Amino acid sequence: MPYGRYVNSKFSICVAAKYRFQKCALFSDFLSFCFHREWFFYLSHEMLNPMYCLFEYAGNNYNLQINPGSGVNPEHINYFRFVGRVIAMALYHGKFIDNGFSLPFYKQMLGKPLALADMEATDSEFHNSLLWIKENNIEECGLELFYTVDNEIFGELKSYDLKPGGADIQVTEENKMEYIQLMVEWRFNRGVEDQKKAFLDGFQEIVPLHWLQYFDERELELMLVGMQDFDMEDWEKNTIYKKYTRNTKQVQWFWQVHICGRCINTTSVCMYV
Repeated sequence: MPYGRYVNSKFSICVAAKYRFQKCALFSDFLSFCFHREWFFYLSHEMLNPMYCLFEYAGNNYNLQINPGSGVNPEHINYFRFVGRVIAMALYHGKFIDNGFSLPFYKQMLGKPLALADMEATDSEFHNSLLWIKENNIEECGLELFYTVDNEIFGELKSYDLKPGGADIQVTEENKMEYIQLMVEWRFNRGVEDQKKAFLDGFQEIVPLHWLQYFDERELELMLVGMQDFDMEDWEKNTIYKKYTRNTKQVQWFWQVHICGRCINTTSVCMYV
């Protein structure tokens, strides 16, 4: 069985084993006309657009994370709750969204602890700094660090204690692993605790979070955004044609464009397949 179908079947079993969505049922009939993949795709495209300051790109891979500066919109908490509901509805109906979140964000949805390695793809400079501290003797280097961190938002610089009294606790070789872990947790939670809670509250109004305990972060990503890397030759080899054949001129053009890499967004094309 293909991996994607296996993951989806796991989720279907979880849904079938639980009670039906009572809250969702009240308005599912009203929205049934628009429960199509295009509707979820284009709605998520607008909701997750970084231009609206709710989300931002995490690193250089175009995956998304919550924007700490989303508070520029006074209604941002309500928006995050709404986004959580829509994402859960897409998951329940087996529809894909336009863009996915970073793997650390999926881990947070699943309630899994974050590690230093999770930061490599989202903030390479921050990751390398902490990795240097981990691999070197900071006492021999004369590096003076304390359990505090500075963060600047909209030109305002604030200092935060990583633990109570952190400003007076110096980092040593003995406690540096605790310091690194606290820095990782702060990096992924800085200024986004309320937004993340609103998102998860909205999400579990539709899909209880404990239903996701059977999945890991990559499986959750697969269910929400599908496969991002396509084996075009395998796709061509296993395609079943109706009213067309492999030798039809238009079919040959289609494969020539995609296999040669001339298509800009293969994921969007797959939405209509």
